[in-house]
Amino acid sequence: MIFRRGLRKSFVHWEVVLKPFAPKSLYFSGSAFGRAFTEAAIVACATVFVLVFAESCLHAQGQVVFASLSGTVLDSTGAAVPGAIVTLFNPEKGFSRQFTADTSGRYTFTLVSPGSYELKAAHPGFQTYLQTGVTLSVGQTATQDVALTVGQVNQTVEVRATAPPLNTANANVATDVSEQQIVQLPLDFRSPYFLVSINSNTSRGQVWQAFNIGATTSGPGADQDAGAFVMSGSRYGAVGFLLDGHWNGSGDWDAIMYGPTVEETQELKVQQNVFTAQYGLSMGQIINAVTKSGTNELRGDAFEFLRNDNLDANNWFNDLAGIPLQEFKRNQFGATLGGPVYIPHLYEKRDKTFFFASYEGLRQGTPLTLL
Repeated sequence: MIFRRGLRKSFVHWEVVLKPFAPKSLYFSGSAFGRAFTEAAIVACATVFVLVFAESCLHAQGQVVFASLSGTVLDSTGAAVPGAIVTLFNPEKGFSRQFTADTSGRYTFTLVSPGSYELKAAHPGFQTYLQTGVTLSVGQTATQDVALTVGQVNQTVEVRATAPPLNTANANVATDVSEQQIVQLPLDFRSPYFLVSINSNTSRGQVWQAFNIGATTSGPGADQDAGAFVMSGSRYGAVGFLLDGHWNGSGDWDAIMYGPTVEETQELKVQQNVFTAQYGLSMGQIINAVTKSGTNELRGDAFEFLRNDNLDANNWFNDLAGIPLQEFKRNQFGATLGGPVYIPHLYEKRDKTFFFASYEGLRQGTPLTLL
């Protein structure tokens, strides 16, 4: 949940804490059976709570978030290798899926979360094929053929550098904004949605001019302003926003309902002009964002971004007229934490369940003169 008041924003984090809240009598005089029964009841109650109160999370459009990877397993002559065992693996999340190639040597992995994977193929009489760094982006339909070399199964051919998987399944036109670009490219208001401007068919000037009639403000003042743009000659309010498969644009004037922070955004895809049937409710442009999830290792960071008038230069004409620089203060700070869900003696599967939490605060103040 997000509450906003002026230019202050606070994030309220909900969590379920598993504690032995039951009366001591329910422990059956402290017996081992009583403790196990109580712990099982607590886990069951927490599970029901999450399923009931997080029901809206089940309405995400899986096809627009997940990627798919398919291809053909071939030998050195280009002939198909049916029956090859193809495995897709993500070491950071313990994700592993296996597929047996059909009679045509084809394999297909669907509903795969965006991320970096390892692709492995094996068949008796051939060396094991291993390709690392297979990157799948949000909503991508990728094709990657595998070439096996004659040899022993215990011999491995490892491919570390290769061209990105091709999309030969549809005519979708899109621009991918990676996590590295989101973190390293300069952002005035630290909203990833401002990076859609790297597309040459995106325009913001006219929309912001309409927003700021009669004022001296020319830039963003809130998270929703990141969605104030037009694309490909369409009118304002015609762009569709997706966040983790959910529609993220309000139904009135298409403002962004939730603006993810830089640190919690995994990647951003700008679909333009043409897309397949799972997209809609727009005139041809979809901004598809995916947030991060935890991994099997505990990781986090803290940050503070400062901008104020003491570090800015005055306007040349104001300086000539003796008008001092306007006071401006902005502080954006926060932290992230992600990792495995691990409860000693109760839930110790580090490669099964993960969490990720993010907080960002904004404090900004500047005088504004209207004439």
